[in-house]
Amino acid sequence: MEKETYEAIKPFGKWAAASHICGTLFAIKKTRTGMKQKPIICFDEGHRQEDWKITGYKPHTLNGSFSIVKSILHFNYKFEVCQQSINSTALNDVDVFVLPSPVGKLLPNRTWEEAPRTKLENSEINSIIEFVKNGGNLLILNHRFSDEFTKSNINDLTENFSFKFRPTTLINKNAKRQEELLFPITTNIIDHPITNDIDKLVLTYSGTIDILNKNNCHGIVFPEKDSIEINTSQTQFRADKNPVVVLSYFGLGKIIGCSSDAWFSENSNINYREFKNLAFIEKIFSFLTLSREDKPYSKTPRIFISHQNADKDTARLIANSLKKENFRVWFDEFEIVVGDSIIESVEEGIGKSDFFLILLSKSATQSKWVRKEYEVANSFILSGEKMKVLPVLLEECDIPSFLRPIAYADLRNINIEEGIESIMGSIKTHVKRDKENNSK
Repeated sequence: MEKETYEAIKPFGKWAAASHICGTLFAIKKTRTGMKQKPIICFDEGHRQEDWKITGYKPHTLNGSFSIVKSILHFNYKFEVCQQSINSTALNDVDVFVLPSPVGKLLPNRTWEEAPRTKLENSEINSIIEFVKNGGNLLILNHRFSDEFTKSNINDLTENFSFKFRPTTLINKNAKRQEELLFPITTNIIDHPITNDIDKLVLTYSGTIDILNKNNCHGIVFPEKDSIEINTSQTQFRADKNPVVVLSYFGLGKIIGCSSDAWFSENSNINYREFKNLAFIEKIFSFLTLSREDKPYSKTPRIFISHQNADKDTARLIANSLKKENFRVWFDEFEIVVGDSIIESVEEGIGKSDFFLILLSKSATQSKWVRKEYEVANSFILSGEKMKVLPVLLEECDIPSFLRPIAYADLRNINIEEGIESIMGSIKTHVKRDKENNSK
């Protein structure tokens, strides 16, 4: 088993700047010593054997066609490659494992049908599944026409995550030149943290995806409704049902499936800046690494306290009381120091929290800042993060409509200490329920 660490290379223009997801910077892990450590992205290079001298393309390696990824992300991540078998050793300490679809080696005077193939071994599939189940994150990059073209078995893996790649290629029906046929454009993009500020993408050499279980997997990017598909299996295609990018959850991990590896490759002669593809790549890795530092239920939960300045004294009292009970509390006075970006600190704090505790008062319900914090929390909840919203009513006020369906702690007519005890009791009850559900 070989793992090789690559040094960062010079930035790729303005795209080397830190990316935002709901306005947040890339997540940076902290070691036990408190030093910041870059998340680790590991690219599989053991299953891409096509001979670039024959195909005319750069080899599908991190220093080859995928070097564009390293160019735009090197400030925030550490890169490694896996060049042999995928196992627990190869995946140790990895935050995001990138798996391009296995492709065989094209030799002189041989067609693709005659080319030797490379497939994922069952042991490798099992290692990847276990990696994701335990909190690892996975990015799968398909090769057009999927298994039918490459004779690989990538769908043997993806079916465990509730989706599979279809043996298809999308066509740009508005192409004015022959070389534009395989570069359809889409604006059919779902509102999600991954697609924040992304309004147009070019779907270079893209196929489509079947979702097998909508409870675990959902589409993020879809073809335009009038898209044309070359379909080698003649299965029914619907632009509103067959996405080109999906997000799935399995165990404690996240999986993003992308129907084309060409999006991440320098082999495609496309101005990606114009179509925001590079920004989309940044947001994918940001989303995959932006998660709680600890696995769920392994330690005391983290609580974010949202409040308006007029309620600062009450918020501080609640924060200190929770800390005394060994809860991990995100409170602005504890976390933000001179020089920090307030917006980035707040949104990163929300993203790492298990509970979003929001203090409701007349001033808070009129605060755009408090509403913004709730919207950020809700975006994480909609993306699948386990986070509970805990409204706390401090005084008579008009409860916002988006919070009315949620049971709240009423502190209007009771002693503040009693109210805090009630809040802590609710948190402990939620933790107990989640632990019981997780053990089933």
